[in-house]
Amino acid sequence: MNSMTIQSADAGIVSFDISEVADKDLADGLLIGNVITVTYEGDIDAAQVTRLADSDAVPALATDRLQMAADIITAVNSGSIELLASLTNYPVYVDLDGGMTVETADEFKALGADALFTDAWWRQSPPWTF
Repeated sequence: MNSMTIQSADAGIVSFDISEVADKDLADGLLIGNVITVTYEGDIDAAQVTRLADSDAVPALATDRLQMAADIITAVNSGSIELLASLTNYPVYVDLDGGMTVETADEFKALGADALFTDAWWRQSPPWTF
């Protein structure tokens, strides 16, 4: 079964079965983060999707930016300061201990994962999932 989950402006998070959708007008296929138009029949909670198409409302995102976003989410989900440090553009401002500017990846890693990924931070953060 092929399915997709979307964030809808009107209905919140909705999942659809798309295994039977023949009309897929998506230039780059289905990519995480792209804005698409979903045409369906019936109630949105039990909708039969009839068409998927690129949206005119917002231009499609560049795939390299989508990959970067996925890498950042992976770093945060895993609590990997090493991966997050490798993805960071320096210098970067870090709001710890009154705030500081971090100049290098080594300085960033020296802050320690425990300083960045605190219990309080995890409790207030949204779920970092796809």
